[in-house]
Amino acid sequence: MRAHVASVRGHAEKLGRLYQDKPSDAQVIAILLMSLPPSYDALAVALDAHPSSGDIDFVVGRLLNEEQRQETEIGGVMPSYGESTTALNANTRDMSRVTCFKCHKRGHYQSQCPEPGPLVPLPPRDATQASIANTTFQF
Repeated sequence: MRAHVASVRGHAEKLGRLYQDKPSDAQVIAILLMSLPPSYDALAVALDAHPSSGDIDFVVGRLLNEEQRQETEIGGVMPSYGESTTALNANTRDMSRVTCFKCHKRGHYQSQCPEPGPLVPLPPRDATQASIANTTFQF
């Protein structure tokens, strides 16, 4: 977030030097708020209603506070500002514990089985599911 704020402020300074007409704090704040990811929408609305929302230092302080709050809430780097593998790690499975239904060897799924031949249908989880699967419904 600090880098993003510095970048926007730097562009505003460059515009001021090039055209002798620096963007106002309100314009810089608007650019900052419009360039935020959706996770900051609630903050942007709250800032619009706040009487100090025209003070750029106040807005930047609130943005940094919100970034810190979101980081502690999800326990890592904000996905919109850096790569995070937390979500990917949550869905991985230890392949040494997976058994193939086709060849009954460990380390792969049936869909990746190196053994030739057709796929084996998955066994029912319990007797209730098996009986429901074979039941015909009449309406």
